[in-house]
Amino acid sequence: MAYQSINPHNGQLLKNFELLSNAQLATALAAAESCFQTWKHKSYAERATIIHKAAALLRPCGRLCPT
Repeated sequence: MAYQSINPHNGQLLKNFELLSNAQLATALAAAESCFQTWKHKSYAERATIIHKAAALLRPCGRLCPT
């Protein structure tokens, strides 16, 4: 059984997510930990630059870019 993300405002199905195996979950968690270790050593100025670039990429799409 998949997990579903549903828009609470209108009940519309946004996306289905398949269950992960233990190995897939371990891989995803290891990747997240690696990214966090890199992120936590960035200065606030570096983080701000990255966040501003992300905002600029999302802005043309309105609220959120569709996947």
